[in-house]
Amino acid sequence: MLKKLFTAFLIIAALTGIVTGISLYWLIVVHPGKAIQAANLRKVLAIESPVFYNDEKHKVGVFFHTDHRQYLTYSQIPLSFVKAIVAAEDHNFFYHHGVDYPGILRALIADIKAGHIVQGGSTLTQQAAKNLFKRHGRSIAGKLKELLYAWRLEYHYSKAKILEFYANQFYVSGNGRGLGVAAKYYFDKSPSDLSLIESAFIAGSVKRPNYYNPFIKHNPQAVAAARRRARIRTAYVLKQMYNMRVISRRQYQRNIGRDIPFKQGRTSYAFNTVMDMVKDALAEPEVEEALVNQGIDNISTSGIKIFTTVNRGLEGFSLDALRRELSRLSVRLRGYDAGKLREKYSLLAKKQGQIKFRPGAFLFGTISAIDRRDSTLKIDFPRRGQADRHGLIDRQGLMPLVTSLTKFNHQRWSTAGKKEALKFLNTLRPGDPVYVRIREIDTINGTVYLSLEKYPDLQGGIMILKDGTISAMIGGSENRFFNRATRARRLMGSESKPLLYTAALQLGWNTADLLDNERNAFVFRNQVYIPKPDHKSPYNWVSMNWAGTKSENVASVWLLYHLCDRLSPLQFKDILNGINLSRGPEESYQEYRSRIRDHEGIMVNDEALRDLAFQRAVRAMEPDLLFAGRNKDYGIIRQLHYSLDNVVAKKHEKAYENEIRRNILRHSYLRQKDIYAGLMALREQVEGATRGGPWRNPDLYPALRKGFRIYYNPNNPAQEQYDFSPKLPGPGWRRLNTAEVSEKWLEGGQNAGFWDNIRLDGLLSAASFKQLKDDLAAQFTTLKKLPPYGPEILYQLRDFRVLAGLKYLIALCRQMGIKSNLQPVLSFPLGSNVTTTLDMARAYESIITGNSYHIGRQGSAESLMLIKRIENSDGDVIYTPAHSIKRIIDPQTSLAVSDILRHVVRYGTGRYAYNHIKLSSMDINRGKMLADLDLHLPLLGKTGTANDFRNAAFVGYVPSLGGNHKALSLKNGTTIAVYTGFDNNLPMVRHSSHMTGSQAALPLWSLIAAHQLSTIADKVDLGALFFAGAQEIPLIYPDLGQIHISTAAGNKIMATGDEILQPYSYDNSGKTQIGPDMISFGTIKPSGQVQLHRYFRPFWRNADDKTP
Repeated sequence: MLKKLFTAFLIIAALTGIVTGISLYWLIVVHPGKAIQAANLRKVLAIESPVFYNDEKHKVGVFFHTDHRQYLTYSQIPLSFVKAIVAAEDHNFFYHHGVDYPGILRALIADIKAGHIVQGGSTLTQQAAKNLFKRHGRSIAGKLKELLYAWRLEYHYSKAKILEFYANQFYVSGNGRGLGVAAKYYFDKSPSDLSLIESAFIAGSVKRPNYYNPFIKHNPQAVAAARRRARIRTAYVLKQMYNMRVISRRQYQRNIGRDIPFKQGRTSYAFNTVMDMVKDALAEPEVEEALVNQGIDNISTSGIKIFTTVNRGLEGFSLDALRRELSRLSVRLRGYDAGKLREKYSLLAKKQGQIKFRPGAFLFGTISAIDRRDSTLKIDFPRRGQADRHGLIDRQGLMPLVTSLTKFNHQRWSTAGKKEALKFLNTLRPGDPVYVRIREIDTINGTVYLSLEKYPDLQGGIMILKDGTISAMIGGSENRFFNRATRARRLMGSESKPLLYTAALQLGWNTADLLDNERNAFVFRNQVYIPKPDHKSPYNWVSMNWAGTKSENVASVWLLYHLCDRLSPLQFKDILNGINLSRGPEESYQEYRSRIRDHEGIMVNDEALRDLAFQRAVRAMEPDLLFAGRNKDYGIIRQLHYSLDNVVAKKHEKAYENEIRRNILRHSYLRQKDIYAGLMALREQVEGATRGGPWRNPDLYPALRKGFRIYYNPNNPAQEQYDFSPKLPGPGWRRLNTAEVSEKWLEGGQNAGFWDNIRLDGLLSAASFKQLKDDLAAQFTTLKKLPPYGPEILYQLRDFRVLAGLKYLIALCRQMGIKSNLQPVLSFPLGSNVTTTLDMARAYESIITGNSYHIGRQGSAESLMLIKRIENSDGDVIYTPAHSIKRIIDPQTSLAVSDILRHVVRYGTGRYAYNHIKLSSMDINRGKMLADLDLHLPLLGKTGTANDFRNAAFVGYVPSLGGNHKALSLKNGTTIAVYTGFDNNLPMVRHSSHMTGSQAALPLWSLIAAHQLSTIADKVDLGALFFAGAQEIPLIYPDLGQIHISTAAGNKIMATGDEILQPYSYDNSGKTQIGPDMISFGTIKPSGQVQLHRYFRPFWRNADDKTP
């Protein structure tokens, strides 16, 4: 029975083998299918991957276009690469028949143990088959299909041809594939010139090109890591080559220790920054993983389709707007010299691609005729192999440039007319190349109307976000190669202030709180910082709302310096825990001390303790001074610093600025101490001499050595008649000689009252200073008994509290999406940290919406912000990035800061947008009604100007239509961030033209914002606005219990009785001051006083807030 079963089994096995063999013969030899035909393989090697705008119809561009390939025949492939790829991927390539059976067995065992596919035993032939023919996923069926195609390749093509296929289809980077592109991309060489180590690297990188590619990394650490991985992988390939005896020991030893000589070459012209960012997205690990899970190991032959979030119309308009504004600014700052531009334009014109005649297009042409009487220019556009096109620069297209040129030649207020136009036309001649913009094309007679432009000398960037995704992104005037919107780190100036205000409101401040706006010094880590205002303010104290609206530098730095002052001890402890500044549960005192001292730079030495003792003494003295009626000393002592030794006059500062610095230096306790010591020495001498004692050497006392003497003014109140000063204090004062001093002392009855009332260089009285000195000594004695890095001292230490505020602000910025490195410096709100336009756009979107948006997995790069989805060639979705939204800013804070940003546009540096952005309609009747209503729009934003006018920026928010089409809403709005500036950070200055954010960035922002708002012009309910007599379309704020504080109503802060100062503007007559209401949180009493509400809501407490 067993023998029969065994015989039957053999027969069945033999029949199965025969059938399988016949089937394989049929499928491989007789009928392999059309897919294996050479024509189809050429088609596969030419497959493209399109990238679409968010309309999913129009293409942004195409990856792997024919222009981005360089096909090599086998004879053109260097032998070093053939040896390297075989050693790296398939030792037996030239000996097997397409399949390495031992390798498959090893992989099969590993897969069975794991329960899923974890290892491949693919030969080069199998890899070529996998890349050339579709394989859906990493299933067993897919693997069998891959085997079949490998056998087909082996039967119908030679080993050389298979290797040729492989060498021309592997993915390199972004838009290129194959060995020809790899040689140029990695080493700027032709394939025939590749060295052994270069061939080894390319061969080793074919499976994971992005992993080993240093050129696509965006920070030094990532570049170094990629280079390190590349060296390890290349060393592995060289070792395999040596083991296979295809290179000698000498070759191996000569190359094994060498660095890979990377030298990036240009493989093709980049399409634009959007395509570059999509390329980066495809290199993201989660995208690569999704592709591999669908059986796509090589995207260059996959035919995938990428759909982006980029709005085609907005992207195109933004690029045109940037070019127009950069042209205007270039003429304003660098002029227009036709002679110098001829050679430059001739070279640029040769690189001009195919001319696209459409409104908004920028292109180079040639002057064919000049009509000086009508101020017009005729322009020709030569086209290869086609008839030339022509255009006309009329007066409308000429005068904007002439006006800018006139301002360049004269002053910013200069105007241009016919005289200036004629003068400019006389510098031009027929045949001159020019840079123009197609303004419009007459649909009746076909006339192409042009505007004369200047190819920009400076650059800029634009980032437009909606719900955390990119709606438009412009990386510069050419919008390719370098993406300034995401990579250019610039000084964004006062754009940073709202970040501070957001942090302050979360830590207990209120927008109605008054901030000290008087020039002062701020000491942090033994460095003295004296911020300068960029305009003259009439007020020493301003509300936070005012500080934001009018961009008050000093008040903002003061707020940062006191950021943690509103916190209770428990709240401060919570902040320290959240920013990792508190002592950890497992951290010893010594470890904590080392961390705070050595890593955070907080020194708690005797000098720091004296500084803290000084602050405590000041606080303790304040009620005593008020009770004793020494109000002047009370005001002075609050402005006094312990030490200002580092304040010195700066070179190149104006005289008045150095005078301000010298005056600030006077407000130093240690300086007052020296003066007091000099006065007491003088007292000792006067009293001693009066009693017949000897005189002491005055040079022993700094104050006396510097010429300090007693001055007298009988017209002053009794307590302010005497001053111990190095110079005459002012009119009405006279210096007392020694005899007169002695006489005055004797008149006072020889008691201490005379000396106590003498002021120390116009500041504290001697009596008040002595009390301060004695209190300081007592406080210091108390502090010396405590552990220096214990909470009793550390949590009160000024440096530590300022550091905590800065650390919280930086942590909040990280939550908002700012990825640039931020330094904890006091100049933070003035924009001393370099950030990108994307950083600021994400931050402002978070401020206004309250949300932090993240696209993709945690830790994913920003490139996924424009990916909507990826489909395979069959239209199946294979990847969609995850969208996560986390609330980090409470609704009350978002509303309050939004109100500040709205005031910036209405009353502050953003007024250009308020005055110039109006709704318009193509409908004649509706357009007329809109013009008659002349409605303003409620917009939000903030300007930023870098020091020395090296960068100009504006970031703002455009609301959407809501409220039954009768108002705008902060929901579903759009964030727009722009900047302009020279790439080398040269100042944007010419004569009286100083390019601020409002002059060099806001006009560009306004063009884009107006375009974005154009979609609501035909939807807004004009009838309701007309009957309401509205001058501005209302903006709907969510009802969060906010109050409207009105300066007109005389509202005052209840706790202090201080007036709430608010910014103002003038009405159309230029006479009446109009002050706005301030949105804040509190209770307005019947008396008009305001009891302010305060909240403690650090960002980690808002994560679970579900408030919309």
